[in-house]
Amino acid sequence: MIYTAISNGETDILVPALDGYEGTKELELASNYWINKCAAQYYGVNSLGTFQLREDNDLDYFSE
Repeated sequence: MIYTAISNGETDILVPALDGYEGTKELELASNYWINKCAAQYYGVNSLGTFQLREDNDLDYFSE
């Protein structure tokens, strides 16, 4: 998903929010969160943020 956005020329990327595993912190909604900033730097993009999926759209989003 991130690599696809990058290959499409996107530099400000939003991905679906995921729950952390065993207390591990994941990306936050706010792109200025320190983990998001580190991930954006790793992928070489301006920003990386998340959005919440509604339960009824979860499967539709990932089947695209």
